[in-house]
Amino acid sequence: MVDKKYKQIDKDSYKYFSQLSPEYDKGEQEEVDKIKFILKHCQYYVSKTEVINAPKVLNKQEAKKYPFYKNWLDLDNAWRGKIASDYSVKDDKYDISDDIVAKKWNEFCKEEFEPPQNQLKNQHQVKGKKYTMVSLGTASGTVFRINRGNQDIYQALPLDTNIIAKDKSNFLIKRSKNVTLVSNVADKDLERPINTEEKVVLNEFKVLSSKFFKNNFDDAEVYLNNTSVNIKNFPLDSFKQWFNGDLEGKTSIELLTKSKVKQGLKRDPRLLYAIKEKVDDSIICKTRDGSISRINIEGTLVNFLLPFRDKDTKKIYNDSKEE
Repeated sequence: MVDKKYKQIDKDSYKYFSQLSPEYDKGEQEEVDKIKFILKHCQYYVSKTEVINAPKVLNKQEAKKYPFYKNWLDLDNAWRGKIASDYSVKDDKYDISDDIVAKKWNEFCKEEFEPPQNQLKNQHQVKGKKYTMVSLGTASGTVFRINRGNQDIYQALPLDTNIIAKDKSNFLIKRSKNVTLVSNVADKDLERPINTEEKVVLNEFKVLSSKFFKNNFDDAEVYLNNTSVNIKNFPLDSFKQWFNGDLEGKTSIELLTKSKVKQGLKRDPRLLYAIKEKVDDSIICKTRDGSISRINIEGTLVNFLLPFRDKDTKKIYNDSKEE
């Protein structure tokens, strides 16, 4: 039932934005009006705000109708519960001027925002980190759209009026009656040509393994994303050759160049890592810094995710489309 509703919205949004829009009957006009309402009331500016400013965020009456407001309210209730009678606000911020309160605040932020120690790539991962959450912003903030990766993962993507994803083609300028520009100096901006790039959004786009691996891994499956490549059914024996030791049931292992191995072992003499040069020698382009993640061993095969730059996955995609 939900799928049908989304399909209907997609259909009506096409009608609303297409330059070939027909005359609507009464029922169709009602559906299009729904789309207009969504566009008018479901778009807003956001910015990242340090969590110590929670009192100021919660005092904004206009922010209460937006979904992130509850996150701030939950944070405030949790801090009240931890600090009890020492809860204090000064200049629209939590008052942590007292040394004991400041220590409790740091402990609270670590509990709320930092991953467990066993999930850190290294002990310096969160050093100097500012704890922030999304709050209501102004035109100087960033407009986001939500992109659904899969059933459990959603990604906030900034809107760019000059780059439009191909899978949002009903919003493309070439098929729309109207163009919306975000600008503080419209007169000057309109003096320059407006060029619109169609950006390919890769979401598990399958390509032949021969377009990705240098060696013969015909049974392996390769799925492209913009900044990662998902590999399935890869031979476990070949996979193990990339590492300096036994995988030990790990699901994420850091990629290190040979020049960084010494530094990594100095940090942790028992560090398990993937040798980046060995990985890169197996594929047609180089991985970016990061980790081999989502490692899942199934018998003699393994599934995993490799990190890449957007330009490299785009090149693989373009090469595969040429055939």
